[in-house]
Amino acid sequence: METQTQTQTKPQAIKESAEDLVSHAGDYLDTWSKKLLLKVTQKGVNTGAGLMSGVVLAVLFLLVFLFGSVGLALWIGGLVSSAAGGFFIMGGFYLVVALVFLAVRKKSVIPAVRNMIIRKIYE
Repeated sequence: METQTQTQTKPQAIKESAEDLVSHAGDYLDTWSKKLLLKVTQKGVNTGAGLMSGVVLAVLFLLVFLFGSVGLALWIGGLVSSAAGGFFIMGGFYLVVALVFLAVRKKSVIPAVRNMIIRKIYE
């Protein structure tokens, strides 16, 4: 009679262990999915915050650059006694800067920007 109860409890114990294992696996998957959601949310928030601060800084830099360029063009125009001449000299300077940028962009600018973006993604 003892062997019959032992044989009945052994499959039942295995069944309970399997149910516990399934329950723990479900808990593990639930915890893992919540952790993944938190990581994705954190990356999204960090990216959004970085993007917003970058846009604000870009707008401020653009305004400083614009007003500085106009002021410098007017000052140069005063030196050459022609406001239009000052603006043309500034335009020529920016044309030279643009040509230099175009010449070096593939070797130095694009890889630097690419590496910065990759670093930000894996940060």
